[in-house]
Amino acid sequence: MKQTKYLLFLICILSISDIYSQKEGNIWYFGQYAGLDFNSGSPVALTNSAMNQFGGCATISDSDGNLLFYTDGETIWNSSHQIMDNGTDLRGGVFAVQSAIIVKKPGSDSLYYVFTVPNRPNPPVTTCDSSFYSIIDISINGGLGKVISKNNYLYSPIIDKVTAVYHENGEDVWVVLHERYSGAFCSFLITSTGINLTPVISNIGNIGNNFYSGYLRASSSGNRLANAYRNGIASESKVEIFDFDNSTGILSNPINVYGYSIFAFPYGIEFSPDESKLYFSADGRIYQVDLNSGDEGLINSSLIYLNYNSLFYLGALQIGPDQKIYCCNDYNEYLHVIDNPDELGLSCNLVVDAVYLEGNRTRRGLPTFNQSFFAANISFQNVCLGDTTFFELSYYNSVQSVTWDFGDPASGSNNTSTDLYPYHIFTGTGTFTVTANITLTDNTTSVSTVDVTIYDYPVVNLGNNTTICETDNITLDAGAGFASYLWSTGATTQTITVNLADTYDVSVSNGNCDGFDTIILTVQAPAVAFAGSDEPVCQ
Repeated sequence: MKQTKYLLFLICILSISDIYSQKEGNIWYFGQYAGLDFNSGSPVALTNSAMNQFGGCATISDSDGNLLFYTDGETIWNSSHQIMDNGTDLRGGVFAVQSAIIVKKPGSDSLYYVFTVPNRPNPPVTTCDSSFYSIIDISINGGLGKVISKNNYLYSPIIDKVTAVYHENGEDVWVVLHERYSGAFCSFLITSTGINLTPVISNIGNIGNNFYSGYLRASSSGNRLANAYRNGIASESKVEIFDFDNSTGILSNPINVYGYSIFAFPYGIEFSPDESKLYFSADGRIYQVDLNSGDEGLINSSLIYLNYNSLFYLGALQIGPDQKIYCCNDYNEYLHVIDNPDELGLSCNLVVDAVYLEGNRTRRGLPTFNQSFFAANISFQNVCLGDTTFFELSYYNSVQSVTWDFGDPASGSNNTSTDLYPYHIFTGTGTFTVTANITLTDNTTSVSTVDVTIYDYPVVNLGNNTTICETDNITLDAGAGFASYLWSTGATTQTITVNLADTYDVSVSNGNCDGFDTIILTVQAPAVAFAGSDEPVCQ
């Protein structure tokens, strides 16, 4: 029994890994029955969609990349492409820019929220400016799911855009909306206890008529947020860029990329994987700005368009699991792709009509996701000082070569590796920035980084092996201040009191690493009794 418990402890230690190795964003459904599957590493067209959608949409898969369900904001289809049980008449707008977003409830294996936003009113009306949420239990109906609570009021008035990103803790989720008739952004926190219905309000954006909407997008790290601000006049439209504090939900430090006659109306918007560039579509063009300077003037002066001028309306931009950015062109049988979005200027390599949709067509929207699905493509295991930390790329099957830098120059020549599955022993505690410079099988390049925090092992000392008299007890103390305890007796307290001869083991955790100690207790029978005393004593 004791050995079984400690085997489980060792398994837990070896299973510590970064959370961002997910495949929830690997299946896309959008447009006129169009779809993509990224599970092979490159996008493969899907032709089994039941959805014909003009505007925004949302799709969700499980952590292994298996489709769960998708929605246009009004109807939900399950993984068999049938309408989900109770999955009709949601109050999202099929003509909304971003009609819906799907968020898994933190800490749950089966519950999902679908947040919906209304259509853009034209002309404006006051009866369709509210956001709602519905709850899906995917475990019902043999895994096909059911809507167990529908159209719960969330907030109004809002415009037809929404984005989501993980909280700093990597578990909770921020869902961000934009008020109508206002420059305010509303950040709602979703935790294991549910939705905090009191949003964090940031009154920081431009105020306009808000009737010509574009996309709202968080960066995958949760450090930035961008908004395609469309006023009624093209010259007054702009792209807004903000810092986003993913611990508080507050937006700050606004930067405006200003509009002018050729700028037209910004619509789709997306950050590059390293968040140094921002891309957006405006009518028939795709633009790039360089964010590295952090200065509004320099960012505006870096604006270029990517040598493509479509006669048809360009819609959403969306980063993929392969770290490329995809763009839809209204009523096209292809998606365009930006192959190297971290690169400056035309080196980013916009490829027109790059992904054939097997006869199905795009419209204006691509699925809206929790953007953290596309963050930190590096997963890792083992984060305790002295351990061997193993690394893996989440889209390894499309990687031709990779050069790693572990951010640990004290390790000398061991600080770099060209292995596909490398390992490293860090030289100290603290946070190290690990970088992977990747060349994909199509010879495009990408850079991924992840912060790895190395922790010290907790020190626990039960003292020397000892002997007691069989009439006595002894209290063993593992020490205060640890996050958890586990004794070989099964106890989970700081101390245990024992009187049996045995080998007693304890494991303690500081929340990241575990420490161990063992003490051997010997029990001695009474050997002598003194005259005039009924109490025997041990030798």
